[in-house]
Amino acid sequence: MQNDSLVNFSSTQTSNARLHVVDALRGFALAGIIICHMLEQYMATLPPPGFFDGLNTSVIDAIIGPMDWIFLRGKFFALFSILFGLSFFIQMDSAERKGVNYHGRFVWRLALLLLIGFVHNLFYRGDILVIYAVLGIPLVACYKLSNKAFFWIMAFIFAGGFRYLIFFTHGTDTIIPGGSVEPDEPAAQAYIAAITQGSLGDVFYQNAFSGMLAKFEFQISIFGRFYLTFAYFLIGLWLGRLGIFNDIIANKAVFKTWLKRLGIAFAVCLPIAGFVIYHAFMKENAAGFDSFVGMVALTMYQLVNLTMTGVYLCLFLLAFTTLRGQTFLLRLAPFGRMALTNYVTQSLIGTFIFFNWGLSYIAKLSHHQGLVIALVILIVQLKFSSWWLKRFQFGPLEWLWRCGTKLQQQPFTKQQTSKS
Repeated sequence: MQNDSLVNFSSTQTSNARLHVVDALRGFALAGIIICHMLEQYMATLPPPGFFDGLNTSVIDAIIGPMDWIFLRGKFFALFSILFGLSFFIQMDSAERKGVNYHGRFVWRLALLLLIGFVHNLFYRGDILVIYAVLGIPLVACYKLSNKAFFWIMAFIFAGGFRYLIFFTHGTDTIIPGGSVEPDEPAAQAYIAAITQGSLGDVFYQNAFSGMLAKFEFQISIFGRFYLTFAYFLIGLWLGRLGIFNDIIANKAVFKTWLKRLGIAFAVCLPIAGFVIYHAFMKENAAGFDSFVGMVALTMYQLVNLTMTGVYLCLFLLAFTTLRGQTFLLRLAPFGRMALTNYVTQSLIGTFIFFNWGLSYIAKLSHHQGLVIALVILIVQLKFSSWWLKRFQFGPLEWLWRCGTKLQQQPFTKQQTSKS
């Protein structure tokens, strides 16, 4: 009988075709992302040898580090990417129901996202918005593909297909000239100097040029983040087609089945990944990145990320089928609805804390200190987002993006909406 008091999400779709559960899930993903970024101190590059030596020596820091890699890193980025694909489906499907061809408008929307991402990248070269904007083009092209085609594309990517192809054709050599991510390369050293000793202008210069090359090198090289992101987009699009977000309660049994299968898959993948990673990178005379064993290790780790992400998604949705869980998780919805504004703001705060143009705390804060700061920022953003959306229709960047997409000024305050 408890479910009688739950929100019927199939009837509470917002005017811009987003569901409250999707906003809350996006907020959940963004919360994990800021924790990961704070723990890596917004470096967005491989650190030089010894850069963090002597920093995380306490027991709690020794625990946080591995927990980050197993349960956080790569999982919340994946969930965020799935939601991009889902949001894409919601927008396209809504337009089709109205008899509108949204393809061209969505591509224009991506162009605006590319601009926002480039500006964001000037501060933080780990920006994902530029990649989302670029990958959005093939996503539009794949919109009409069958679910079977989605399956084979995703299977090829998650099985490491592109990684092995690149490894056997290029090895670990740099693909993009000037885009090496190795810490002993001059470009990487110049970036480290900029964030540890330089001005904001120095950071902008590094991120606008060599930083953009390094970003795409990391994306398309053996690390394969570019291809993985697209596969997660397809998962989101597929979930949208299934319509499972239209009635969370009715699909409770489906989520339980998925959770059981994904939990088993995670339990199988994790020890195998640990074994291969140890032999590839950790033991004495390890094979290293320039070996086939290293490629297998990277692929197994991405399978751990995939299955763990699925577990998080199912647990979240199952929690949403209960009154208590829904009441708690809905607090994340305003935060998720302002995800673009909050994501960019997190980077501005994080780079200010760590980089030399700000407080210069890079390589000075331990894991537990970074975690505390992340939680403080998260709490403040949660409170601010709730306060803001009681007065305004959209977050600041969301509003600008919407105005640019429609090429006309949109209502911003609640009063403007009520008058229109």
